[in-house]
Amino acid sequence: MDKFTAIMAEMNNTAILYAKMDLNAAGSAYPTNSFAMANSIVSMAPMRTILAASYGNMCQQFTNSSGNFSSLIIPKPANEISSDRMSDIVRKTAVLISVEHNHQIWLTFEKCVTFGNKHFVKIYDGPYSTSPLLLSRSGSRIPFSVRSSSNELYVEFPSYYDVTRGITAVYSSINATSEPFIPGCGGYIKGEGVISTPTYSANPDI
Repeated sequence: MDKFTAIMAEMNNTAILYAKMDLNAAGSAYPTNSFAMANSIVSMAPMRTILAASYGNMCQQFTNSSGNFSSLIIPKPANEISSDRMSDIVRKTAVLISVEHNHQIWLTFEKCVTFGNKHFVKIYDGPYSTSPLLLSRSGSRIPFSVRSSSNELYVEFPSYYDVTRGITAVYSSINATSEPFIPGCGGYIKGEGVISTPTYSANPDI
């Protein structure tokens, strides 16, 4: 069994859907998005049923030296959803990033908007959800960039039907280094620009 298959098996054996969803009486499954791999459900239970774990899990693997990914846009349920249950319409999504050996991964966020203290973006330093946790964040504040200690990162994040929520992240492979990583330092600049050493005054009052 390869690593990606093992991850899918692990996800399918773990109940990770965040909450209950409203379904119509006959039950309906959202279509599988081509963005990800997912298992379909043969039959659905009546309304207000906790969906099976295989319905809520999606995973994609990236092996290029750089790339980007975002939360999926899941279809809005046919039934009207009350405002206090908007946070229930969510799918948990996972991405495995694997770059060449002797490299590390630099990952930074361009967008990160989740329901605070309810849906979390989590980054693990390795290929599994049991790898050391590098980041756990919810809310609307964009997290600091992270750097892996190896050539693999595992990222979990929520996907919504509301396009104003979710995440967008970019990653790049960098040469492996033994220098300690300090969160909030370093990163990448997109486009053209100039970086220069700051000028300090000898006069502490200026």
